[in-house]
Amino acid sequence: MRKSLLALFTFLIFTAQSFSEPYLHNNSLVDLQEEGAGVTIIYTQPRPGLVEVGVQNGTILFNGAVNRRTGFLSGVAYIYGGECGNFPYTVSGYYNDASVLRLHGSAPIVNHRSCRVIGYKSFGPNATLEFFRVDH
Repeated sequence: MRKSLLALFTFLIFTAQSFSEPYLHNNSLVDLQEEGAGVTIIYTQPRPGLVEVGVQNGTILFNGAVNRRTGFLSGVAYIYGGECGNFPYTVSGYYNDASVLRLHGSAPIVNHRSCRVIGYKSFGPNATLEFFRVDH
């Protein structure tokens, strides 16, 4: 019993470790946070254009999970549309602690008059999200 409790405690410590690292994304400072297999990217210093549409410190840009064996990262990214709210879409890429992280997906095209998604595009700045790690 004692050995199994020690093994469980050791497993929980090593699998629940968390850390965060700063990255630059489209002139905004973001924080990539890992906890276990979960990965969340939040804005810490959004650029002025994003602040105008309601993005602030702590706003989630991406939420997903990484497969530690393969480095495959997938989840949901968000486009922020001011009064229209946010628009989620699926993105994926490979994460291996590199200095550059790229996620790709089909980004929604939003009609800001009706606040409706009118299509999707697989190219452009919202379809390919690039993050550049900030050296400490």
